[in-house]
Amino acid sequence: MSTTLTTSFYSHHHMISRAEAQGIFGDDHVQFAGPELATKMDQLLKQYEDDFALRQPFFVNRYMGNDSEKEARLIGGCVESRTWGYLYETKARIRQYAAPPQGVQIQVPPGQVPPLIPGLPRRYDWDVLSQCWVRNKMPMGVTI
Repeated sequence: MSTTLTTSFYSHHHMISRAEAQGIFGDDHVQFAGPELATKMDQLLKQYEDDFALRQPFFVNRYMGNDSEKEARLIGGCVESRTWGYLYETKARIRQYAAPPQGVQIQVPPGQVPPLIPGLPRRYDWDVLSQCWVRNKMPMGVTI
């Protein structure tokens, strides 16, 4: 067991299945969930899907609309027990501006971004404001 995890897998992205985990650690350490627990685990996963909008794609252009700047809160992980919860939270500032085609110039005062012009493509800049584990004081999913 001691060398299996360090020498048998050639990628940090290797997903260890539960059967593989049971083979590595043994029946004493890895047991499959019974029907009742499996149902509860499926319900918990469904709740996470709902709370964190895991099945809803994020389209930055829809989120921004016609606003030139917005802040977003993104959740990248969750750790919970019966009494506490922590979320890995990224707060970011998103800016969008017009991206005129090559050869097209827009006069803009120095220090300002080009205005949003209907029909022109848009570009997006993301600035990460913070990234850390935060205590989940109340049930809250992604509030982009």
